Amino acid sequence: METALTRLIDQYLSGELSSDDRRIFEERMESSEQLRQEVETQRTIQEAAKRAAQRGEIKKVRKGYHLKRLLKWSSIGLSGIALLFTAGYVVSNSMNDPSSVDESLMNELNDLAQINDLPAQYFAIPEEGALVMSEEGVLISVPEGAFLLNGKVYKGATVVQFQEAMKASSIVKAGLSTMSGDRLLETQGMFGVAGFTEEGQALEFNPKVGVYIQVPVDEYKDGMQLFSGVKDAQGSIDWQNPVPLAKIPVPVDMSELDFYPQAYEPYLNSVQWKKDKKSRDSLYLSFDCPDCESASVNAVGIVPHRRITAEESIYLYGSDARAIDELMTVEEALQLSEWAEGPNWEGDFSAYSRDTLDWGIFDICNSDLPMYVQPSNVLAFWNKKFNKTNLSTREFEQRMRAIHGTCNNEVLKKYTSQLRKSLSDIDRQVVAMGYPEFERFAAENLAPLNPQNAHIDHLEKFYRTGIEKLQYRAEKWREKEQNRQHNWDKETNNQRDKERTRTAQRETDVLMEEFDFNMKDVKRQIGNSVGFTLTHGGGTIVNIDKYVWDATVSRTSTTITDPFTGKTAEIVYKDFSFEVENADKYIKLFAYVFPHELNSYHRLDGKKGKFSFPLNNAILYDVAVVGVKENGYDYFQKQSFRQGDLGTVRLEHISEAKMEASIEQLNKKRNSKAIHISDEIQWLTRERADYKEQKMRKEMAEFRSNVAGSLFPCMRTETLHKGGQRQ
Repeated sequence: METALTRLIDQYLSGELSSDDRRIFEERMESSEQLRQEVETQRTIQEAAKRAAQRGEIKKVRKGYHLKRLLKWSSIGLSGIALLFTAGYVVSNSMNDPSSVDESLMNELNDLAQINDLPAQYFAIPEEGALVMSEEGVLISVPEGAFLLNGKVYKGATVVQFQEAMKASSIVKAGLSTMSGDRLLETQGMFGVAGFTEEGQALEFNPKVGVYIQVPVDEYKDGMQLFSGVKDAQGSIDWQNPVPLAKIPVPVDMSELDFYPQAYEPYLNSVQWKKDKKSRDSLYLSFDCPDCESASVNAVGIVPHRRITAEESIYLYGSDARAIDELMTVEEALQLSEWAEGPNWEGDFSAYSRDTLDWGIFDICNSDLPMYVQPSNVLAFWNKKFNKTNLSTREFEQRMRAIHGTCNNEVLKKYTSQLRKSLSDIDRQVVAMGYPEFERFAAENLAPLNPQNAHIDHLEKFYRTGIEKLQYRAEKWREKEQNRQHNWDKETNNQRDKERTRTAQRETDVLMEEFDFNMKDVKRQIGNSVGFTLTHGGGTIVNIDKYVWDATVSRTSTTITDPFTGKTAEIVYKDFSFEVENADKYIKLFAYVFPHELNSYHRLDGKKGKFSFPLNNAILYDVAVVGVKENGYDYFQKQSFRQGDLGTVRLEHISEAKMEASIEQLNKKRNSKAIHISDEIQWLTRERADYKEQKMRKEMAEFRSNVAGSLFPCMRTETLHKGGQRQ
């Protein structure tokens, strides 16, 4: 093996890789059989070395630990076991002194020893059970109820007789063979165990509970099995009925494990989203939707997440029936919806047409989705309280990836509701549910981790309560966000209604003010005869104010002649125009035209940044141009002019405070009775904020849609249109 690869594997096995590097490495392992073999080889070497070192330590301190009750056992290497108890070891202060077993009883039981010529060790086990260690470092866990007396669970103190031949010398001295029929076995050791009452009455093992034994070995070899010894008539032992050895799950602190769906964090990393676990947990939980666990087709047209049946395949394809090992497609679901006799159909699809199928989702709980693993059910056990259980192991971490792939919350519940069972036992249950991919896990033959943990029942209750709390938290988050958006939209619409009312009033005011101004100007030019009627166009009688009104409304120049004096009056409008540079970068773009002689003002909306507006030549104007951007405002102003083409103008960035001050200054200088413009500025500020709000919502919807695709492998985000064409 290359040195660099050896070093990388060592870092992986030692837990020194970052979470991202570990994930990448494991993805490579999944696709490379050679790499998996190299990792297992190096793991075996490392753990055999650790076991050898540990075994030496056990022998070194055996004298001090012998017959002391062990509360916990934490294995850091490979072990051959009959049934596994749990992980590390800590010694209690309570002693199982050999004097507690009566010497005469031991002498009596020696005659009943299962292996002739092999010394027996005796352990006094209280009714509640205990964990003890033999002279050769074999750990023996005797839980409460491990034995039967006359077919019933025995309650009382137990005397355990234990014999061991873990070395070749012990095997030879005892005259033991390693024969299984006519086959010679390679052995890592032999032991015998039996239980008795304190009166010496033999007990039977309780098959529902059992005694857990962990045997340290110098080297773990593939194919190692546990054989039962059967004595023949001459007292020789023949080793029969081999069973596979269970392996020890590797306990890991929950903080070091990753139970997210496999594509979740890689996606978040790719978009450089927050890296702290608290934020990522919160985002993950926000997709929790207890009501979305149904796999049935529903009003948004969700296809059942299952394979088609053989009968459905024949219905769809006739004699050319397709393979049925792939999931149902959209087209197949549509065709099957028209098949009234369809067997095992999940849900009612008959009411849905191609027009109505919409797979897009932005608010996950507003759409019924295929069954998937609920985030609350994952986060509820991803907790330090579940350390030293089956769930806090690398083995379960691997299973969790496959569990996400099933998109079935019931699969996860199998593991979280049976903490006392071995992972392999549960794997077989999941296989029976219709998930053959879990057979590879079941084949690992793992033993239960810490099955005698007195807190397991409390943990299962804690887990159920934790799910409820997380679901409540997710629902409250959704309600809070929905209320926030509702209140925001309500206030924005309220301000827009007010702005529309103000605009209508302002336009009316400025028109009437300018009409009055023009009437006065005409009166000044013609004199006191203003108000007469004129014969116009073949005898039509028209009052002079009609001409003034038409000119004001249309903003066009006109000349009025007094038929008696010959005096004329002119109302002159001249073009005013400009174009804003890079206008497409603005959310909104307005020009505010302030007439010096009027109280009101004009607000102009340009077309693609181009502004054109006839100005009254008798009035002096100021103009302020405001460009609203996501990150602030750009501004331009020109003062005291009457007409002209300003060409292309460039707006410069300005703070909100300075913009408001500049506009207010232009507004106030022209007339002592100028109308207030603060409401207009407040509306502009709100429109800018709403643009950011709507952009945020859109980006969040797109982000969540992408995240959903990484969280839920069974989710499809295709959209069907008329004619069944995908977009």
